[in-house]
Amino acid sequence: MKKLLFIVVTIAAAVLAGCSSQPSSVELKEISLSKQKLTLEVGESKQLVVIYEPEAAEDGAPEVVWESSKEKVAKINQNGKVTAEAIGKATITATCGKLTAECEVEVVKATNPSNPENPENPENPDPATTLSLSRNNIDVPAAGGVYNIEITSNTMWSASVDAEWVTLSSNSGTGNGDIEVTVAAATEVKITTANITFTYGTSGKETLSISRAQRAGKPITLDIERKVVAMKGEFFTINVTSELEWTAESSNEKMVKLSNQTENSIDVAVSDNSSAPVQGTDVVYHPTSTIVFSNGESTATFEIYQQHPYVYLYVYWGVQEKPAAGGTYSAKLYSNTTWNMYFSGDYSWAHLTPMSGSGDATLSLVIDKNTTSKARECRVHLYSGDYGYGIYQAGN
Repeated sequence: MKKLLFIVVTIAAAVLAGCSSQPSSVELKEISLSKQKLTLEVGESKQLVVIYEPEAAEDGAPEVVWESSKEKVAKINQNGKVTAEAIGKATITATCGKLTAECEVEVVKATNPSNPENPENPENPDPATTLSLSRNNIDVPAAGGVYNIEITSNTMWSASVDAEWVTLSSNSGTGNGDIEVTVAAATEVKITTANITFTYGTSGKETLSISRAQRAGKPITLDIERKVVAMKGEFFTINVTSELEWTAESSNEKMVKLSNQTENSIDVAVSDNSSAPVQGTDVVYHPTSTIVFSNGESTATFEIYQQHPYVYLYVYWGVQEKPAAGGTYSAKLYSNTTWNMYFSGDYSWAHLTPMSGSGDATLSLVIDKNTTSKARECRVHLYSGDYGYGIYQAGN
């Protein structure tokens, strides 16, 4: 009986103790992991630790749940231990309530699993031999250059390069030393890379990486730079020379359409302009458009001028008054379209031929003798508009 009473009292005390415990009054603001990035070899394991901010909030924080985005690459147990399974990349996520933290894991091939004696440099199975370089990468401008590399070593070494545009002052040596790396000027319009590999000891290896900037491309050029196009429109091809990819843009898309762009040409279609209003002046304005070619480093401009319908008299009869005696006079008409002429006013004394036609023509004007003392005039009009050319004759 006493034993049963003791058990009941013990349980009651435990319950009361649980009910009286209070959650931490410190609010958890953020969590992070001891590592944000990990590189593991296949089969290798690492421990991740959650860091609480503030630290005092850890006691009352929810339990951490661990998850891997790719279990086949990297596994994670609920204690935060990561195990590399296969080559690849995975994201490890720790979730604590509403807060999360991540670690990016890259799993690589085991470089020398048979060399546990020298884990710090698995590429060198002989820990007694060492080699290091004053730098492991060089960024070279397009003009090239010469670079000095200091070698610190306690053994024999050799160097080889995988690009013809890189030369070395020496390809081998023993112990400490310097070599000059000469990088030729760029000949390509793209970034080029090379590697110098230093080998030493049984199979030790160090690599120097070189990245050379691209040279500037030659200016973009066109086989022709301007063209006068007939009123009816025209279709033609522009040939382009450029070492880089290029674009073309028309300034007047209603007039000029671009199509069929290839690596070194583009087709151009100029629309029909023959239905435009006819101009009637000796100053003829042509519709224009430009095509701008660009390859990012240089530009070239192609100009297009298109004929516009026009008809005008270069010299007309109103320049001076015609004598009462009459006579025959001529004037030159210029046109690239069909035209006709008509009189207004009393023109029975003026005779014009031809009165219509297409293209250029020479007009003949016959003025009858004026037998009256009164001066007379009439006007002749072109098809292009209501503007009239005056014809004047003095009285007798």
